[in-house]
Formats: sequence, C-alpha cells, structure tokens
Amino acid sequence: MHYHIGSRLTFSATQSSRLSFECANEARAALLSFLKASDKDYTVVFTANATAALKLVGESYPFTNQSTLVLGVDSHNSVRI
Repeated sequence: MHYHIGSRLTFSATQSSRLSFECANEARAALLSFLKASDKDYTVVFTANATAALKLVGESYPFTNQSTLVLGVDSHNSVRI
C-alpha cells in the first residue's frame, strides 16, 4: 500500500510511515484551524529549521527584479543578514 497526495505517490505505508503521515496531517489541520485558515487557500509545510524554510521560499517564490524580501530586525539569528 502507498499513500497518495493529489496525483503524487508519497511513500510506502509501513506502520511508522503511516503514523508519521497521520501526525503531520493532524498538526497541519490544527494549525490551519488555529489560524482560521482554509486548506483550500493555504498549505502548511514543515521544514527542518528557519534556514531551510527561507531557502524553500527563496528558491520557489517567483521573485522579479522589482521584488523585495523584507526580514524583521528581530528575526531569528539564522535569518538575519
């Protein structure tokens, strides 16, 4: 058995992978509920740390030459420039 998200195959359904999948989905649902956000409009993505999250955004957001990325002065140490 394999899990599918949309049209993508994600992983084999071993007991541990199934539990991880269910826990992550519960956490996503809880966070969206807390923020009163719809899963139709928002996607929750878990990353290893702040650096990985910024790298993901930096590499996937459609920035242009006129775009600006603003980071707060009170950002975490790994986020500061």
